[in-house]
Amino acid sequence: MRQATSVFLPTATYPMFPEKLAMKGMSLKQGKLCKAVTVLVVLHYDGSIAEYTVDNSIIKPTYMLTYESATELLYLNLEEEAELKILSQAVTLRLQWRRKQGCRLVMKCKFRWKKLIQGMMFFLSRRLLKGYKDKSFHRS
Repeated sequence: MRQATSVFLPTATYPMFPEKLAMKGMSLKQGKLCKAVTVLVVLHYDGSIAEYTVDNSIIKPTYMLTYESATELLYLNLEEEAELKILSQAVTLRLQWRRKQGCRLVMKCKFRWKKLIQGMMFFLSRRLLKGYKDKSFHRS
């Protein structure tokens, strides 16, 4: 099957590149410097997008999580996982805004926030998190 985009379903993933390349050669590796595309989205309080940037970057992932592990960590509400909680809250806020605009989810997932970040990796810098905590993260 040839396609122009990867498709991420709750039950399967169909990468646009050959599986070996997509899952190994192009995957982010824990503890290694990796080329990536970093997307920064700043949300208004209502969930609409205030601003965004897309940049090429080099990152070093500290650890990888499955969606099930992320859900469990959110449930445990650990102080050490503040970034994950902030990301979950941002995704929930954005989903609420999209629904108010008439968005309908075609597929139902056990954890709906998971659908929005399926196939994407988010990396939040400490500076960004500090700004979020003191409310300067949300710009009007």
